[in-house]
Amino acid sequence: VERYREFLPWVAGAEVHERTGRDLQASLTMERAGIRQSFTTRNVMQRPGWMSLELVNGPFKRLDGLWTFAAIGAAGTKVVLDMKFEFANPVASMLFGRAFEQSVGELIDAFVAREREQQVGADGAAVDEAAEGGDPAGDGPRHRDERVAPGVERLAAQAAQGFGHQGL
Repeated sequence: VERYREFLPWVAGAEVHERTGRDLQASLTMERAGIRQSFTTRNVMQRPGWMSLELVNGPFKRLDGLWTFAAIGAAGTKVVLDMKFEFANPVASMLFGRAFEQSVGELIDAFVAREREQQVGADGAAVDEAAEGGDPAGDGPRHRDERVAPGVERLAAQAAQGFGHQGL
């Protein structure tokens, strides 16, 4: 979380409030198009398979998500982010909703790119199977994204330490 600003250009600030072996509570300040919003999430991690996140406070009526990591042999790791969110204020939604959705859509790519940079000679190519759209349950926007990335253990460990929002 503390290093998000190094590879997520829309992160204006990040702070860890509490960290245990399985839980992380952190705040993130995002800035896009001159608009800043901050929020706090609590994340629960089950290494190396998944990490959930839920809203503690911020401009949302609802924010929850699930990162999953599944080894797929020599091809690497299938990384999936399934996130639902709804702003509490319609004006905030109008001003920041599209920017937030775009940021969520960039998360997996940013973490996969960072992982590749840290793995000298990694030769696995990302497989883009992204699917975006409205939430079929009708309870706010939903974003689901999938990628294949090299190395499940390393990427899942990185996620457990770094995906504070969105991990975002």
